Amino acid sequence: MKRSTAGLPEEDLISACTDIDKVREFYANREILIYGATGFIGTWLTSSLLYANQTLGLNSKIKIITRNSQAALERFGKEIQNHYVHQHDLSASVPSEVFTADLIFHGATPSRKSTGSDNGDALISSTLNAARHAVSVKSRNIDRPHVVHLNSGAIYGKQITRLRSENDLPTTLESNPYIESKLGADEILSKAELKGLIDFQSPRLFAFGGPLLPLDEHFAIGNFLANGLQNQKIEVQGNPGTTRSYMYPADLVKILLLLPSFQTKDPINIGSEASITMSDLAELISNLTSRKGVYFSNPKTEINHYVPSTSNLNTLFRGSKITPIETLLEKWIEWLELRSP
Repeated sequence: MKRSTAGLPEEDLISACTDIDKVREFYANREILIYGATGFIGTWLTSSLLYANQTLGLNSKIKIITRNSQAALERFGKEIQNHYVHQHDLSASVPSEVFTADLIFHGATPSRKSTGSDNGDALISSTLNAARHAVSVKSRNIDRPHVVHLNSGAIYGKQITRLRSENDLPTTLESNPYIESKLGADEILSKAELKGLIDFQSPRLFAFGGPLLPLDEHFAIGNFLANGLQNQKIEVQGNPGTTRSYMYPADLVKILLLLPSFQTKDPINIGSEASITMSDLAELISNLTSRKGVYFSNPKTEINHYVPSTSNLNTLFRGSKITPIETLLEKWIEWLELRSP
């Protein structure tokens, strides 16, 4: 497994840019602005664009806004040279600098404690300030910027039953800062689109697993993997019948790179429909790692589901293959083992 930008497998960056002709057509000579570039999804997206720019000769200009420019430079290394890294804390204010960009990816919503997800006010302000700034951006190469807000399946609220379609929004949403921030950003960007300032898409991202996903946060699949790699039993803290599904990040980036070219206004969920119970996931990870088995520390909690309906996505990306969960885990484990001292 050969490593490339940000330590990600080169084969995955290649996979993310599989449709070379469409990537070249849409991104050549373009300015691309990314909020949240150093997060889990942001790093995958930024690394893939840097790799595509270098290997395909796109002549694109990638700009990122980050609270820690030095950390971003260290993460992306020499590949970020000749691009633009701007330091600004979006949780504090909207950047005053004027930016130009043709395509904007908004992923500036903290989802981990280490980046501020447990500070509700900062989480909301970071998300909304990025949206407000995106509205002020102008394009030098096309009529108006195209903004892709990396929304979340969390806006559907707690799912006691499986989703039937992308339009299956509940009438009453649970209230929390994360959902509030996502819906607030959508409102800002939708109003700007109605004024003709931007074009706008808001795909709802579900659950993912692979390199760079933390093993010590609230992600069950990461926690299971941490147990297994430490030669322990896998602890399942919730109901064994709760279901999730997981998409490999390279599959996600492949979709994100091409989604703006479709100009669709239909609601889009991005994730895998191949659901797996927490019990089966834990057993699978145990078999791939420690082989110490599984135990359930709180099995009587309420069952819930976090599995998308992706009918609209499948209409756009006919024949697109999703990495199976077994392969996802094998690739992830190999990557982690290569990084071990």
